[in-house]
Amino acid sequence: MPLNRGAVAKVLLAFTPSQFRRDYVNRMSDDEDRRAAFVRDLETIRAEGFAESEAEVDEGIWGGAVPLRFDGSVIAALSIAGPVFRLDAEKRKVVRRLCQWPFFSPRGRPGVFPAGGHLDLPDDGQIIP
Repeated sequence: MPLNRGAVAKVLLAFTPSQFRRDYVNRMSDDEDRRAAFVRDLETIRAEGFAESEAEVDEGIWGGAVPLRFDGSVIAALSIAGPVFRLDAEKRKVVRRLCQWPFFSPRGRPGVFPAGGHLDLPDDGQIIP
């Protein structure tokens, strides 16, 4: 899977060690401006903890992804996707909030699993605030 297309791939790349990221970006294009723009995108993903893509992998599909951390390290990415025609800008914002909502984190940070690796869901099973 190329790591420069799609929300999940970009999240995974954004949270790899910096040397790996640099090497990957340097191999992906001869265009220095394109590489610089992609590096800025990765920095934004790292800062915001969220990536999104539209038609980067499949035509007409929007996707969003967040990193999942275990004891401080990103171990995977959680993704959600849907047809663009069903996800206008407002619905995408809701999806982003849900993906980043810390319903499974006793530490109050989205995507952080406790040392035991289990998910803590609210008692009533509801995940929508």
